Amino acid sequence: MTSAIISAVVSGLVAIAVSVFAALQNTKRQTMQLGHEVELQQERLKNEVMMQEKGLRTDVELQQDRLRTELRTEFMAEAAIRQLLSIAKPKRSWVELRKRIGGFTDEELRKLLVRSGAVRYEERETKNELWGLIDRNEI
Repeated sequence: MTSAIISAVVSGLVAIAVSVFAALQNTKRQTMQLGHEVELQQERLKNEVMMQEKGLRTDVELQQDRLRTELRTEFMAEAAIRQLLSIAKPKRSWVELRKRIGGFTDEELRKLLVRSGAVRYEERETKNELWGLIDRNEI
């Protein structure tokens, strides 16, 4: 009878060991599957972020090009204004400046004049608007 009990205990322990081993194998397999799924998700996310960055980069580059083009016109106009006001007469009339620098509204042209370092004057007799560089004229 003792050998039957020992045999039953041993077979019970073997059964427990086999089930624990099987559970560990199953857990290991599930962990590997989860790890693989995580890697796939990370790869998908990485690709999505790259595509978003590419789209953003393209948008930013387009906006920068547009700004460069728009500002190039203004910078060129400012340079032309500085050159006009730095040669010959120290002050130029508004009418003269409007003829020379076209493509801008009156207010835009006045802003360009100020950014170019010009200030506005007024003739006493005729009340005509004159513009000159601040460093060439007394204020």
